[in-house]
Parts: sequence; C-alpha cells; structure tokens
Amino acid sequence: ARFAVDFRDWLRDDRVAREEYADVKRTALAAADGDIDRYVEAKEPWFDQAYARIAAWRANRREN
Repeated sequence: ARFAVDFRDWLRDDRVAREEYADVKRTALAAADGDIDRYVEAKEPWFDQAYARIAAWRANRREN
C-alpha cells in the first residue's frame, strides 16, 4: 500500500515522470492488443527503474 501512495504522489510531483508513465502506458496499450497480461508485462521495464527513482524521491522529501 505504501508504494501505491508514494507512486501517486511522485507522479503528482514530477512532471517528467508523469509524462514518461503516460507514454509507457500508451505504448503498452497499443502493443497489448487487448491482452491485459501483455499490457502489464510491457510496463515492467519502466517500473523496474521507477522503484529506485521513487525511493530517492521519498528520501529527498524526508530530508527537506
């Protein structure tokens, strides 16, 4: 649950990340051709690197 809240807040706070995620979702949707598993799988590489970015964002918020 904590990740979901952090993810939401990070996207609200980071315009670049928000635009990246929207693009990833559009691309994944087009590639999935209605298959939800393919849609989720297509987004995984972006999420793999997003976890570290969110952790850094969260740590920075604590410091400030």
